[in-house]
Amino acid sequence: MLVDGGGRPNINQRNAQDGEEETAFERDARSIGEGVVSQYLWSRGLDRVDYLLATHADADHIDGLNDVARNFQVRSAIVAPHAAGRSGVLAVCQDDARDREAVGQNWRGDVLRFGEVSAQVLWPPAGADENAPSRNNDSIMILIRYGDKGFLMTGDIEKEGEAAVSVRDWISAAIW
Repeated sequence: MLVDGGGRPNINQRNAQDGEEETAFERDARSIGEGVVSQYLWSRGLDRVDYLLATHADADHIDGLNDVARNFQVRSAIVAPHAAGRSGVLAVCQDDARDREAVGQNWRGDVLRFGEVSAQVLWPPAGADENAPSRNNDSIMILIRYGDKGFLMTGDIEKEGEAAVSVRDWISAAIW
């Protein structure tokens, strides 16, 4: 499972100080997804990615996933609801890949199973406005379990999002 794919925030938006001339940043010829993420996966001898997880729609999380979806066989994509319309990940996966198990959005309460691995979506709640502007607190929060090991993926969720996931949710997630 590849969680997020990196990218660059728009750093050209800085404001020049009085009298300074703003210098535009020149991007590398290759994108982060091509020049970093895909290059690393190739160096590990990989030609496929079983699952892509796009935690939320900010460029520094999803820009690289489109290249990965084009460069590798991807079995499935798990996409935060607010990221679905803002990234090309769903479209690329649906258009380019064969034998997809599932490509779609996931909401709080969904439990996904991948062989011996289980993942419980703790956030965002179902019914959240998927057309609202994306914010850090719209990140998908997912608890991934493999045997007695657990990994909590939170995207860029902030204090308010953490508080919305109750202690009861954490406890029930820990024992499922």
